[in-house]
Amino acid sequence: MPASISITIGNACETGVPLTSWPVCRAALSLAPFRIDGYAYQGTENDAAWPKGCYYCDDVAGCADGVWFNENSTGSANGEASIICSPDLEPVDPGGTLFVGDSDIDYWLDMEHHLTSDILQPVLNVGYAGFTCTDVLDEADDVIAALKPSRVVLVCGENDLAFGSSVTATFSRYEEVVTKYAESGAKVYSFSTKPEPETRYLHGDYEALDTLIKTYASDGSVTFIDSYEGFNAIGNPSSGSENLYDSDDLHLSAKGYALWQTWLDIALNEEESGCPVYVSGLCVQGGATDSPSPASSITAGIFSAFATSVFFAYVFTC
Repeated sequence: MPASISITIGNACETGVPLTSWPVCRAALSLAPFRIDGYAYQGTENDAAWPKGCYYCDDVAGCADGVWFNENSTGSANGEASIICSPDLEPVDPGGTLFVGDSDIDYWLDMEHHLTSDILQPVLNVGYAGFTCTDVLDEADDVIAALKPSRVVLVCGENDLAFGSSVTATFSRYEEVVTKYAESGAKVYSFSTKPEPETRYLHGDYEALDTLIKTYASDGSVTFIDSYEGFNAIGNPSSGSENLYDSDDLHLSAKGYALWQTWLDIALNEEESGCPVYVSGLCVQGGATDSPSPASSITAGIFSAFATSVFFAYVFTC
């Protein structure tokens, strides 16, 4: 998928071609103008009364605001509903970095403009608020076939635990997700849980899940970025100017995402080191940059991450 898309009121593209699958359609939300304007992906349908392929509604009668994928092969114009088109004959080329997972991914906006590492292009986001690891797994085959990622950034597990799954069952599903993407040829990077104030009753389960994943990562299956420990290392601020969380005390603020951005950039740039686990931007388990004590170097990493936060403008939807 190119870095730009076009929209046309009606059922036919003025330029380019319609988007061809729901994963491509949902990934379009990570490209302007939709992520900037906060449009949500509404789902898949088969309805001859609306535009074919990927389309969006904004104050259109009979249509919820947001982006839809219509599987109907013909479709039709309907009011101001607008078809979304790609300028390329082949909307998605192999390769690229794909963000998958729950709301922490869904709300991590516009990443192609914020990651500074020499990453593979394009950068697409198919995160979905409320997703569990099971949801991510259920979509994986379709997403892989349509978007062909070479790198995957994954966040899932918190919702599984919140919805009543055991730590063991959640880890098993997480492992299946990583295996699915790894077997497709993608390198998987994954963030841990977060010590958010709203879910203190789950923190014991969060830490237990993270411990299982760190052990699993030791064989190189996944590069794991432990933000739970990293946030706690700086006091896990949840108020004031350094607050890591949004007003719901659950999702990340711009400060929190700035840290994630910095830590992910470090892991991507050190891909050849083979480090399986990072804390606060430092390798803490195996790998060429192994360091047993990350705390001494946290300050510089935090300053760098917070400095980048001025570039972020987020639209949060609970």
